[in-house]
Amino acid sequence: MKHLRAVLESFNAKERFWLIAAATGHAGLSDDFRRELGGAIGVDVPSSAWWAIDYHLDWVEAALLSVDAQVGDVFSEPEVGRNLNRNQQDVDMIIAWDVGDVTQVAFVEAKGVTSWGNDQYAAKLERLVGLFGVDARGYAGIKPVFVLASPSRPQKLALSGTPAWALDKSGRPNWIRLDVPNNLRRPERCDADGKPLKAGKFWHVVPRKVPGTAGGGNTAPSASE
Repeated sequence: MKHLRAVLESFNAKERFWLIAAATGHAGLSDDFRRELGGAIGVDVPSSAWWAIDYHLDWVEAALLSVDAQVGDVFSEPEVGRNLNRNQQDVDMIIAWDVGDVTQVAFVEAKGVTSWGNDQYAAKLERLVGLFGVDARGYAGIKPVFVLASPSRPQKLALSGTPAWALDKSGRPNWIRLDVPNNLRRPERCDADGKPLKAGKFWHVVPRKVPGTAGGGNTAPSASE
């Protein structure tokens, strides 16, 4: 869609993004990351691709609805009783680039030290499907793709009703590997003998389990985290 990338960029008000951009010299996506992502979705990702982090899905919807509008134009609610400022739901990373007259938009959701859960996965997809449709035909000239990033491939997600643009050719969720150190640690509350205790008056340092790494497993964090 013409101008969509520029409109998406105009909504990017996350201080964390601009701090990282300043610290890294506004670097683009690395070659390795672009190859990994492109391999997962079967599309070449150019070095010129725009990206942002912690990007609100409200901003995505607003960009789609106002791409050909002027600042200050007034819009009715997309649906009766619903407005764009209803929550702070976001996506960990958004990447957009143009291929001819088509704008490819990749939404990347990441997990590093916790496991994937069906509720969060379904909630993100529900919002995106509401925007683009199950068949990705919600907006002409836009091709969405939903990608998961984690140390190991998710195994137990419920995929009934998942759109094709969130799945690879094997019917599994689009996925790229996210390397996380396997020697991470975390503080944990405990009793005087070092036994984990959520309300303990002592604490110690323990290894952090990272799914998909040595010493880790596909387990959720303990109640003390």
